[in-house]
Amino acid sequence: NVFTQDAVGAFYNENFINLKIDMEKPENKAFSSQYPAAAFPTLYYIDFTGEVVQKIKGAQTVEGFINLGKTALNKNDRSDYYAGLYEKGERNYETVYNYVKALNRSDEPSLRIANDYLSSQEDLTTEENLKFILEAVTEVDSRIFDLLIEYRPQIEAITSKEVVENKIEQAANATLDKAVKYESEDLLREVQAKMDAHHPEKALAFKLESEMTYTKLMQQEKQYFKAWNQYVKKVASDDPQERSLLAMSLVRALPDNEQAVKSAAKLAAQAASKSDQYEPRLNYAQILLYQDDKSKALKTAEQAL
Repeated sequence: NVFTQDAVGAFYNENFINLKIDMEKPENKAFSSQYPAAAFPTLYYIDFTGEVVQKIKGAQTVEGFINLGKTALNKNDRSDYYAGLYEKGERNYETVYNYVKALNRSDEPSLRIANDYLSSQEDLTTEENLKFILEAVTEVDSRIFDLLIEYRPQIEAITSKEVVENKIEQAANATLDKAVKYESEDLLREVQAKMDAHHPEKALAFKLESEMTYTKLMQQEKQYFKAWNQYVKKVASDDPQERSLLAMSLVRALPDNEQAVKSAAKLAAQAASKSDQYEPRLNYAQILLYQDDKSKALKTAEQAL
């Protein structure tokens, strides 16, 4: 149920070579002797030398599994190795590509290195350079993002539309983080406009999610509540779990706003009535406490139990 999720597959296929091994079969004895497992599942993160970067036991949630992968990538930072080669004058494609990739995986700045390389290239339409552009995109407010859009048909031809759309979304989220960090509404509008132009399928959801992120930081209650309402009406699925979590996010953002708590309670009640899982009922019980309805909150909590 976790390995098969699209988000997990996209992340792990992009960053890892993935193996599923039955440790109890005789043909896997050599592997199990080097990387023993006393409980299942055991997750081994192994680097290119065969060294264990990270070992985790037990099942994970989708979010937890992706975060484990990100932690492993950060632990396996090879940017210093490629930085050494780069400073010694190795500026060939393979070295610079791997250097930029290592910097991106470590969340370190790579735009200067990438721009210097691309500026030295006479033909950006070679397959190597198209792959380099795709890897080098980290934010939408950059020249390299403009190159991604300019050569998008060629890049999609050697990868896929899905890969390019994922890169656009990642870059948009990075620029959103920057807009929030610097409290820049201009940058927020720029990233929303670029999502609208270049990834329309996700543009509305991104716009409303980014509005909620930004207005929450800026303590703009009215604007946050408006974006939340639009998200519930236009983007959110009918899944009770999702709608329940949306209700909780509203009361946590605006706990003292009577109208917001009332709207959250209404949504949470609907979600709880349509689910046979405990979480929506427990969330509804917590929201009832925000309304100081302790009797109903207790009854709902008992239903959840």
